[in-house]
Amino acid sequence: MTTNGSKTHPNDKANNVQMKAELNDHQWPHPSEMDINNLNDHLRTTLIDIQEKYVSSKGISGPRKHKPYQVTLEDQKVIKYKHKTWKKYSQTETSPKNFKEYTRARNKVTKIIRRAERDTESNICSKVETNPKLFWKFIKSKTKPGDKIPDLKTKIGLTNTDQAKRP
Repeated sequence: MTTNGSKTHPNDKANNVQMKAELNDHQWPHPSEMDINNLNDHLRTTLIDIQEKYVSSKGISGPRKHKPYQVTLEDQKVIKYKHKTWKKYSQTETSPKNFKEYTRARNKVTKIIRRAERDTESNICSKVETNPKLFWKFIKSKTKPGDKIPDLKTKIGLTNTDQAKRP
């Protein structure tokens, strides 16, 4: 599979017979007729044109970010403003004015995200009777599995693994 920018071209979906026929029928210039740079450009454009013609392409989307809460457009503008103020501060780290502006924006975004998470959680809890699957999915995502049973110790303070090493 080859990638070209934001597209992928799976090689197994190519029409190889027609590609080969067109490559054979193409009027290739003789190397003595062109300089090496023009020859290289001609070869590259010809191959890309044939690839676009005979190989199916599929767009590639970026990684999707999981957002467990909903934010409004107004909140997204505040988040963008926070990113903008951080960029401004990071370029001029000596300016206390820029840092103060960034901290205000950061605190506002933190407040917005906490409110959005709280609203989402209360929404899930209010739907527990009608949609228990969503509720238990949320609970499962918040609880962390762990080994709660400790190793057994003997009277002298050795664990089972320590006894195996004992002479």
